[in-house]
Amino acid sequence: MNVFISWSGPRSLRIAEGLREWLPYVLHNLDPWISSEDIDKGAPWDAEISAALENNTTGIFCLTLENLDSRWLNFEAGAIAVKLKEQSHVCTFCMGFRRPRNSAPL
Repeated sequence: MNVFISWSGPRSLRIAEGLREWLPYVLHNLDPWISSEDIDKGAPWDAEISAALENNTTGIFCLTLENLDSRWLNFEAGAIAVKLKEQSHVCTFCMGFRRPRNSAPL
């Protein structure tokens, strides 16, 4: 199973890289994808990200207080969410804050 790991900012990147390394140890058939590691230097990053989004129906979005309004995170979450709505999964990994019960969606 492929999973797209999204990040924005230094703290979020460290979390995303940790998840990329750790997840296959607990879910052996998982193939995580993260832009900082899986795009070759000099490759057209926008095409690579688009292809990764196209090939994944599950995304983990590493949220911190610093990136809650990130346009990239919103774009990538939307790209995952609109695909095969019954089969797509947008998961948040919140670091440094708790999501209030009655808040707007993250």
